[in-house]
Amino acid sequence: MTSPVTKPVDVTVYSRETLLRDFVAYQTYERGASKHTVSNYRHDLAKLDAFLPHDMGWQEVDRATLRAFLQVLQERGYALASIRRVVACIKSFYKFLRLEGHVERAAVDDLPRMKVPQVLPRFLEWEQVEKLIEAPLNHLSRARGGWAVRHRNHTLLMLFAATGIRASEAAGLRLGDLRLDDCAAIRVFGKGSKERVIPLHDGAADVLKDYVNRWRPKLRPQSDHLFVTDEGTPLSRESFGFSVRRYARLAGLSQRVYPHILRHSFATAMVRNGCPLPVVQELLGHASIATTAIYTHVSPEHLRSAYTAFHPATRR
Repeated sequence: MTSPVTKPVDVTVYSRETLLRDFVAYQTYERGASKHTVSNYRHDLAKLDAFLPHDMGWQEVDRATLRAFLQVLQERGYALASIRRVVACIKSFYKFLRLEGHVERAAVDDLPRMKVPQVLPRFLEWEQVEKLIEAPLNHLSRARGGWAVRHRNHTLLMLFAATGIRASEAAGLRLGDLRLDDCAAIRVFGKGSKERVIPLHDGAADVLKDYVNRWRPKLRPQSDHLFVTDEGTPLSRESFGFSVRRYARLAGLSQRVYPHILRHSFATAMVRNGCPLPVVQELLGHASIATTAIYTHVSPEHLRSAYTAFHPATRR
């Protein structure tokens, strides 16, 4: 009995560029990946595409070629976490090529899993966060828009600290995403367009109401974006970073401050105050609780007190 003949995969009619475009379209329109994710895919695969010889097809990429490519990234000073993301991107790309019948097996499957050392997140103590939040109201701004801009920035910093949202999520907030009644909350669309609802404490809700009702109209908004410039156009995530850095200097904070550090500060404060990790995970929009668990490492005194309070041997 003869064994069945496996038909070889032929991708010679497909250029590397064509398959890259097909992959990006697949992620965008079939998988519904976010713009940020698609941008990362495009950027990471462009690095590999530029590294390969011009006449090499995707099916010809072997383990030695991939190892040489990763070695180049290391020599260029890429962080291990960034290289691991590149490997994950390449694996996703080759999974797509297999699904479409362009390759049978990928050399990337043979690469060992790369362990990324855990880096503790940098954060601000809550007293520092409060100074930062108040900085727009305590220091004169030379930007156009006067008090309206100052209250907009105050509201933005308050929202970062009250909810732990990402800069990209803040940039996407619309008026329809706000709930400003007795159960104040915001609706956020995070990574992968996953929706979550985050409650607001009374202080943050009052600041947000004041901005929406009194100060935002003075900026003559041209859309329903929550945060707009002094010309009424949506405020970009890059502008958020500039504002946070500027007010950190005005507040007298010596360390480097950026929007994501407020996310870390929010999570750290919640864990320190006894908030269960699954709740913090939900608030931050983490897919895995392992990602959230890193915040336990920045507050060992909370871990010890929790251990003493809940372990049955210590409660006798």
